[in-house]
Amino acid sequence: MPIKFNPEQIQQFKLQARIHSRSSGSSRTSELDQIANQHGFESWALLMKHAGPETQTNASSLDQFADIVRGNEFATYFSPAPTKCDMCRKDLSDEKYFVDAVIRNSTTWACMCEKCFNELGAGIAWGEGQLYQNQRNSRWLMVGGFPPIAP
Repeated sequence: MPIKFNPEQIQQFKLQARIHSRSSGSSRTSELDQIANQHGFESWALLMKHAGPETQTNASSLDQFADIVRGNEFATYFSPAPTKCDMCRKDLSDEKYFVDAVIRNSTTWACMCEKCFNELGAGIAWGEGQLYQNQRNSRWLMVGGFPPIAP
C-alpha cells in the first residue's frame, strides 16, 4: 500500500468512482469508499489523509461532493438551521458545511460537522445523507445528496 497518493492518482480514483457509480446506480460516496478499501483504507476520508502534500489544500474534504450550481437550482434549505453538531456539540456557525446523514451501521440520522461525518457518517447520497453549505445568513443550502433525477 503506498503511503502517499499523488494528484494524478487521486483524480484517477475519482474518475473511476464517477464512472462506476453511473453504470451501477450506486452512490459516488460508496464507490470512493470501495476504492479506498481496495487500497487498505476504511474510508475515502482516511485515504485522503494519505494524499501527498500537493493534493492537500485548505479545501474541505467535503468540497468534492458539493454541487453549488445544482444546489442553487434546487434551492432547498435545512430548517430550522442547526447550531451544533449532534455528535460532538461543535458550534456550526463558522463551518463551511454540515452533513445530515445516517450514522454508519445504524438507522439513526444526525447533523454532523465535517470531522464527525468523516468518522461516523454513512455517505452523501439520497437516502444516506445530504450535504449543506453555510450561506452565512443562518441558512444552510443543500449542495449534495440530491434526489435522483427522473428519466
